[in-house]
Amino acid sequence: MSEALTWEYRKRPIKDSDITRVEIVTGYKLPQEYIDLIRRNHGARPSKKRFNTQKAKGVMLKTFLPITEEYDVNLLNVREWLKVPAIMVPFASTPYGDYLCFEYFSPENSPAIVLWIHEKRVKEFISISFGKFLQDLY
Repeated sequence: MSEALTWEYRKRPIKDSDITRVEIVTGYKLPQEYIDLIRRNHGARPSKKRFNTQKAKGVMLKTFLPITEEYDVNLLNVREWLKVPAIMVPFASTPYGDYLCFEYFSPENSPAIVLWIHEKRVKEFISISFGKFLQDLY
C-alpha cells in the first residue's frame, strides 16, 4: 500500500469568492479535484514531491500557489509575470522557477497538466488530469 499524501505549510483558508475570481480572470473553470484540494490545503506543500514529465524523471515540486491576493506570489500574479500561453493556468512551482500548469484546450474540458520551463518558454506534458497527477506523485 502506498503512503498517503500529507500537506504542510497551509495558507489561510480560501472563500468561494477567491475561486470565482480566479475563474473569471482566467476564463477557465478550475478542476473540481483541485478546488477540493485547495479548500483544505491552500498554498501548501505535499509530502510527495517528485513527478515525471514526458522528458524528465524525478522533477521536484516545491509548493502549490496560493490563489488569494494577500500573497505577492499567487496564481494570478505568476500567470502575468510568466506570460504563459493564454490556455495555461499555473498552480504549483518547482524549486527551479518552473511552474506546473493546467493546460486547457477548451473552457469546458478538464485540463491536462504540463510543466512550463520558464527559461526556454516550453512545456513538457505531465498528466492527463489533476487527479492522475496527484496519484502519480512519489
